[in-house]
Amino acid sequence: MGAYEDRKELDKWYRPGPGGWPVFQAKEINGSTGIRTPGYVAMPARREPVNGRIHDRDLWQYDLTDAQYESLIKLSATLCRVLPRIKPDAPRNRDGTLRSGVLTDKELARFSGIVGHYHRTESKVDPGPAMNWKRLLDGISRIRW
Repeated sequence: MGAYEDRKELDKWYRPGPGGWPVFQAKEINGSTGIRTPGYVAMPARREPVNGRIHDRDLWQYDLTDAQYESLIKLSATLCRVLPRIKPDAPRNRDGTLRSGVLTDKELARFSGIVGHYHRTESKVDPGPAMNWKRLLDGISRIRW
C-alpha cells in the first residue's frame, strides 16, 4: 500500500493481525473494499516495514504479500519467455547493486529487463523500497517451462 515519508501513514492502512503480524486493512469505497477473494487476509511478506531511499526521499513501506510475489513471478517469467528481449534482471548500478533511480533515455534503450516506475520517472516511487527484487528475479529463474 504505497510508500510514505512519514512512517505513521502506514498505520492508516495496517492493523495488528495474528501474532502481531501487520494486516492490510482495506477501506470501503461505495460499499466495497475491492477484495474479490472471500476471507483473504493480506499480510506483507516481511513483518516490519522497509525503509529505503528513492529519488532522494527516505520512504517507508510494507512488503508485498506472498501471493503478490507468486503472481508477479509467474507473470514476469511468462513475459520473459514470450518476449525474449525482456531478460530476468533489473537495472543495476556499476557495482552490481540494484538501482532505485531513473534511467537515462540512453540507458533505457540499452536495457533489456524489468523496470519499476521509479526507473522511468522521478514523479513515481513504485514499486517502492520494500520491493524485493532479489525474490522476484530468483523466482523467475526457478521457473522451468
